[in-house]
Amino acid sequence: VYIIYNLYEVMMTSNRQSAASMTKASMEKKKQQYIIICSFFLVLLSCCSLSNGFIIAQRHDQMEVLSNNNCGTKRVTPVSRTSSLLYAGFGSSSTSKNKKKNKKTKKSSLLSLEKTSTKKSSEAVKEEPKGPLLDRFGLPIPTIDDIFPPPTEKCIPMTPEDETNLGEADLNEILKDYLQVDSSLFKKNGIENEQEMRVRLLHKSPPVLAIDNFFTDTECEEYKNMIEPKDTSSDSSLFQMNSATFSPLSQSKRTSTTWYCHYSQVSTLLAKARKLFQRKIDIKQIEEPQIVRYRNGEEFSWHYDEVPASSLVNGGQRIATLLVYLNTIEDGRGGGTVFRDLKSNEDTMLTMKPKMGSALLFFPAKKDGTPDERTLHKGEMMNEYVSYTKNRKKRNSRNKNESNIKGKNSDDNEPKMIAQIWIHERNYDAKVPVGNSQDDAKELVAQKEKELGLDD
Repeated sequence: VYIIYNLYEVMMTSNRQSAASMTKASMEKKKQQYIIICSFFLVLLSCCSLSNGFIIAQRHDQMEVLSNNNCGTKRVTPVSRTSSLLYAGFGSSSTSKNKKKNKKTKKSSLLSLEKTSTKKSSEAVKEEPKGPLLDRFGLPIPTIDDIFPPPTEKCIPMTPEDETNLGEADLNEILKDYLQVDSSLFKKNGIENEQEMRVRLLHKSPPVLAIDNFFTDTECEEYKNMIEPKDTSSDSSLFQMNSATFSPLSQSKRTSTTWYCHYSQVSTLLAKARKLFQRKIDIKQIEEPQIVRYRNGEEFSWHYDEVPASSLVNGGQRIATLLVYLNTIEDGRGGGTVFRDLKSNEDTMLTMKPKMGSALLFFPAKKDGTPDERTLHKGEMMNEYVSYTKNRKKRNSRNKNESNIKGKNSDDNEPKMIAQIWIHERNYDAKVPVGNSQDDAKELVAQKEKELGLDD
């Protein structure tokens, strides 16, 4: 309209002389002609807009049907937007009878449409394939396999035949690329002495070993009591740290509590570790000894024990992990040490359950310092003990010898306690507690080895 009006003004301006000579009647006639032209263009514009809206609505319906078919869902073709517009009054008759008919038709059609669309949409939701879980940014949530990819090197589990047929020579062959242990402790025909240390093979490659009777009950109680020193002002007190990890950016979650020990405080642990490794390791290769406590709800999620490249300057790579369980954990409470990629005889994830005095030995890296990616493991979450009537009766009927398995001061919900050390390729410089040094423990370890008959 604006363009036509300006055209009219231009025409009138350019013909001022002729317009001045026009009569009043001819001027009015000229204006009416322009008004008719403007009205014609307005009607044409309205028709074009309305038809364009109908075309867009129809195409939208077609695209919606196509998208539903692509998703594998069957859906009744909905009523087009053009019909909805007609229901709303566009193009309807102005008579009262037709209006009533249209109202009735509108109600029934919309109700049926709503029911049909609701039913079909619910079916579409059920049949819609599930994709990966997304975070709030629309990105896939990483899984354990994304963070810790499955190993490329083959894992070889133990078989029932291996448990009866393997001997000392076989154990030496299995450990040829790793830190060697005293094969004389590997007894396949049982234990002559109930208190004698015994090595059992849990997994062939990578090698995982269990050591029975590594600690006596008295030694376990002694180490558990170390976390509550009587003289807290002494320089020999333990250094406590919560959730100790190499980096705050670690992908692993650790909620346990760790106490770092002076080497002079754990002479029994060091002496027996040297015996296990044929006294071929030097105390200076051992990282700060630790005592770790896991209360109910606490865990150490999937992780490797290998040292990150930034920390290899101090002692090189960890080539052995030794965990000593200081108490027994009831079945059903968790607390086991689980290896994700290693299988047991029952074709389940290899799990070492805490038993008082037993120890677990595995190798985060080979003796040349090459990390073994197959040793991914975790400390299971500790759960609260659930007491049932039958279990209560069983516990009341236990004799004294059975109760001594858990220790004198144990209870059903006691925390899991372990003592642990790591052995490095080379000499390791201790950092905590302040003033801690392997040299302070050399004489004490020698005395303990002689006392326990481990020096022969």
